[in-house]
Amino acid sequence: MFNFGTDSNMEYSWNEIFFGRFSSFMLSMVVLLSGGNVFADEQGGPGPSLFYKDGFVLKFGDTESERFFSLRIRTAMEFRYTYAFTDHDTEGYNLVSTGKRPGNANDYSAFDMRRLRLYMDGRGPTDKWRYYIHVQLEPQSAVNANDGYVEYDYASWLKARFGRMKIPAFGLEFWQSGFKLNGTDRTIFTGDSENDKDMFGTRTYDFPSGNARLRVGNHTLANGFSTGGMTLYRSQGLCLMGNLDAGRKKQVLSYSFGVFNGRDTRGFNGLDKSMLVAGRLGINLLSGSDPAGPLASHGLSNFTMQGDMGLNRTPLLSMVVSGFFNRARVPYIFVADPVADGFMSKKDLLHWLKNYGFSATLLFRWQGFSADLDAAWEEFIQEGASNAVWDRWAGRMNLGHFLVPGKLEVTVKLAYLVRLNSSRLQNSLASGLGLVKRESGWTVENGLMESRVGLNWYMDGFRQMMAVDISWLRARLGAVSQSEANSVLGLSEASFKDMFAGNSNVENDVRLRVMYQYIF
Repeated sequence: MFNFGTDSNMEYSWNEIFFGRFSSFMLSMVVLLSGGNVFADEQGGPGPSLFYKDGFVLKFGDTESERFFSLRIRTAMEFRYTYAFTDHDTEGYNLVSTGKRPGNANDYSAFDMRRLRLYMDGRGPTDKWRYYIHVQLEPQSAVNANDGYVEYDYASWLKARFGRMKIPAFGLEFWQSGFKLNGTDRTIFTGDSENDKDMFGTRTYDFPSGNARLRVGNHTLANGFSTGGMTLYRSQGLCLMGNLDAGRKKQVLSYSFGVFNGRDTRGFNGLDKSMLVAGRLGINLLSGSDPAGPLASHGLSNFTMQGDMGLNRTPLLSMVVSGFFNRARVPYIFVADPVADGFMSKKDLLHWLKNYGFSATLLFRWQGFSADLDAAWEEFIQEGASNAVWDRWAGRMNLGHFLVPGKLEVTVKLAYLVRLNSSRLQNSLASGLGLVKRESGWTVENGLMESRVGLNWYMDGFRQMMAVDISWLRARLGAVSQSEANSVLGLSEASFKDMFAGNSNVENDVRLRVMYQYIF
């Protein structure tokens, strides 16, 4: 809540502030436009024009003199239903605040608004300047500006973008728009999107169950380690990008290079002067049939879209490689604690954390068939604390084929994610990933797998679509040896047998999702 002035009755929530002012803004726009071309600009040029082109567009100025201002407003939503047949052997454990909870003891069923977004973008005072604002409005989260940047288009081979944006590196799935996915959502390669709390703040069903959440955003722990998928999410910074032609071949090379506050910083700054450096390079080996080029903002944009919606008549094959480096100071570490919940506690210790990684992607599109192959690896080095080194890696395959061109598509998606390589007891606790509690006792997470088949019906392209898919979610869980439990936690043989599983096992969940998407 916010209090303005001294009157205690003048309190407003974020939603009241945002929607109240947005409603006033829209009302003002309607009043302004009701006059049509009666209103002229200060230079005596034509008045405002209003039309629809992938959103409601308002335009002022003289196009012939190349001085104008434009505003486009779009909204988009995804309404989704999820039913999960859970593995009841996973007891589940919340290490944050609420202690034990029912976890996966019951199957899960829920409707949710996966995405509810407002987009505003435009150009002015000339066509070279562009702005973009992306606001998140989901009811389960606060109103949040996901993106907000200004872009200067010097030429097709050089654009400068500054503000808050997606970091252009480390896997391609997150860079592909959430409203241009050929399915109900991204795979575990990037993260999971199910709501994680009920109305009482209790942690609800998620995959994997019991240890750190597999988030997309807000995936960085207090010690700087990431437990999400292979994404750097968003930050504030400066990015240079462009597309290069080779003779008659359009956009043979695409690049993005930027400097940012850090990984997953969202709206925050770091503790020091260091910055995250990230770069991405795309090469079109086969250009496909898009005359504007497969990377063009007004072309098929295959780098930001899944599936062969453009129905390439000739094969398109692209390779994308990316990398990043970051070194930042973080204020905490996690330590093994035999009396703490989950045998792990947080300790104050300011130290440096180094993080770098690489990824490679192949994209193929031809006659309604699409294939995305993604692989990524990264490493964390905890300097000055325990000098621990933690590796993570993942891969995914996304296949799609239109049974009815542009209308009905079948998909197969496979993903494998290792959130912590060599996930022994010590590494699982020190990294903050945590342990998973089964009925037989505590285990460590070794790897996560997703296998998914789906069917998509495009009523009006991505503007209006329905998707249904079913996933087999499998977590490989490893046993902890008695010698390791004794070395790390000082547990006796009797205590070990009461607390830890004696052998490896798996968590198996089956999840059904149905999603409706509408963009207008």
